[in-house]
Amino acid sequence: MNSNYKIKVNIEIVECNDETQLDPHQQKEGHFEFGIEDEQGCSIDKCEQALLKANYPALREALSAHLTQVSKKKACQIGSEYDCYVNEVPYQVDGELGRFTFNTHRIQSPGQPIFNTSFDIFPYRKGKELYRTQGFVDIAIVHGGLEQSYRDTQKLINRVRYQPDATKLRTCRSSTESEGQQLQVHIEQQATKILSDSKFLSH
Repeated sequence: MNSNYKIKVNIEIVECNDETQLDPHQQKEGHFEFGIEDEQGCSIDKCEQALLKANYPALREALSAHLTQVSKKKACQIGSEYDCYVNEVPYQVDGELGRFTFNTHRIQSPGQPIFNTSFDIFPYRKGKELYRTQGFVDIAIVHGGLEQSYRDTQKLINRVRYQPDATKLRTCRSSTESEGQQLQVHIEQQATKILSDSKFLSH
């Protein structure tokens, strides 16, 4: 029987006498906290910014933990009779939630790899290449590089994800150019197929 997953969200704004910390920090229980001062609690703008600033680190941590658990579970299901190892290099993601990593796993018998979630489960990446989510592509290209400069796109991405300087200017440029090249190749392949099917090209 396949397992399903629940996504739980619980956000509270509670009055306290604790000393406030200006940056989101994770508690032992796993949740994130972010303090604001008394006069800021009356400000719609300050409260909105505080919630967003605390929200994104929590979302990234939750997704990272989930994908790590999924990776280990899938690896152990494939090779339960062998040892499960954590891959030395974390899987890197650049997404609409921000830039984060998670652990992948491998199963191997003595000296022979059997299964590796870093490419058998998750999309294959070369070297230090980051996996870029569809949400990231939408922001960086559809609403970014196609409408404004790469520098403005970089500022937009890092601003909306509340992760200063996470995505660099060269990443915005290379992502847009790479998507453009892939689209060009796809268009050429489709054009060739259409002409061939219409018998305009000889086989």
